[in-house]
Amino acid sequence: MIGYVLLITFAIIMGGIVYQWMKSYVPTETLECPDGVAITIDEATCEEISEGVFNLNLSLINNGRFDIDGYTIHAADNEFQKVATKDLSGYTRSGEEKGGIVLYSMGFGTGDLGIDRYYWDADSGIGNIYSIQIAPIRFQEKNGKSTLVICGDAGITETITCK
Repeated sequence: MIGYVLLITFAIIMGGIVYQWMKSYVPTETLECPDGVAITIDEATCEEISEGVFNLNLSLINNGRFDIDGYTIHAADNEFQKVATKDLSGYTRSGEEKGGIVLYSMGFGTGDLGIDRYYWDADSGIGNIYSIQIAPIRFQEKNGKSTLVICGDAGITETITCK
């Protein structure tokens, strides 16, 4: 009986030690974008330029108080869909091989206007587009390291018809 009590006590003590050790691996603070980061769609046009090939032209304005370094762009292919899930970043030259984001090499300053074009065909799996969602991206400094942060709270949704 004493052996069982010692075994359970030892297991509880070891569990507490492992818990304290593992807590040091979990970050306590999350990186967030500062208030005042904003991006606006000035103009968005979508057209079929040839049989089954679509072109989306976007004019974006950084109307926030901080520079941004790019954005994420997703499309909804159903008019009743609330969250856009189709990633469009790979369909522009600046978005290739960037893992779902579009980065500006020189940054995107306050008041700057950026124009991006997206091309896809019917075989790409995108199909019709009913809305697009854009969220700005910034590099934030923490402990001397630059980390990419998606500013989801500053994101926008624009209804657009592309059939």
